[in-house]
Amino acid sequence: MRNIFLILSLIISINSWGQIGVVTDSDGYLNVRVSPSGKVIDTLQEGEVFFISVDSEDSIWVAIEYGEDYKTGFVHYSRIIEITKLETPTENTPELIFNTKPAKESENRNFYGGMNLPLTESFELYKIEIVQNVDTIQQDCKYSKDVLTPFLPSGIYSSSDLVSNGKLKIYSYKEFVYYRMRLGDGSEYYESIWVVKNGKIIQRLIGWIV
Repeated sequence: MRNIFLILSLIISINSWGQIGVVTDSDGYLNVRVSPSGKVIDTLQEGEVFFISVDSEDSIWVAIEYGEDYKTGFVHYSRIIEITKLETPTENTPELIFNTKPAKESENRNFYGGMNLPLTESFELYKIEIVQNVDTIQQDCKYSKDVLTPFLPSGIYSSSDLVSNGKLKIYSYKEFVYYRMRLGDGSEYYESIWVVKNGKIIQRLIGWIV
């Protein structure tokens, strides 16, 4: 048990971020730099989401963590917006349908969060579909794998129901829609944000929030 606590503490210290940012650069992309005003090392596309470091939330240059492999860098604050400052869409919002099943432990599997819970008490997300107009579109499995939660027992859940139950928040920016879900057991939690554009998930961001 002590080892599990130490591992969990290490993960939280490495991947804890204070806010979620969205690229709003009018050029359509945002340069990521190695340091404030430093060399450009990467670019993010308009509408893409990332984590903002707690220590730089009020700075001109903010430290961020981004991408599936959790790279780090700096971006200019004037080119982004915090997700909580975006509007909540009121109509024509695609419906996300989440399918869960009991979590099963197997080799070479990594779950985000829930590490202090036995897998026998948790559930994994194995499929996401989008319902838009009259069409149901199954999404790429990479956007559902490795998501673990104790509060969504085996079943099918719509994003509108999860919003009503306080388990999901939805934001929008231009043609992008963001579905932000908190996952955890109440004492520790992590978040997953799915980005939808034109009826398709184009990005997923997962990490710890302090």
